[in-house]
Amino acid sequence: MRIPKKFKLCGMTITVVDKPGMLKEEKVIGKAVYLHQEIWLDLGCGAHEETLEQSFIHEVVHWILWMMNHPLIGDETFVDSFAHFAYQVLDTQVLDN
Repeated sequence: MRIPKKFKLCGMTITVVDKPGMLKEEKVIGKAVYLHQEIWLDLGCGAHEETLEQSFIHEVVHWILWMMNHPLIGDETFVDSFAHFAYQVLDTQVLDN
């Protein structure tokens, strides 16, 4: 799986932005930034590629819940669990050529 530079969600373009230093300063690899229609990721933090990809999906789940105005948006246990399941599907898919 690859982390996109942009994607569409409910008609909105969400941009993925590299934000160096987030892990060191805020102790997070990613963040959903609703005001700017962005996902911030600390792509150079030294984390394994799979960890960065899973963090991206984690933030996408936050975005989906935000768009749904869903009360589970702040439940990190739910968001992380859901993101792990979604990431595995996306990472292990087999596509026809």
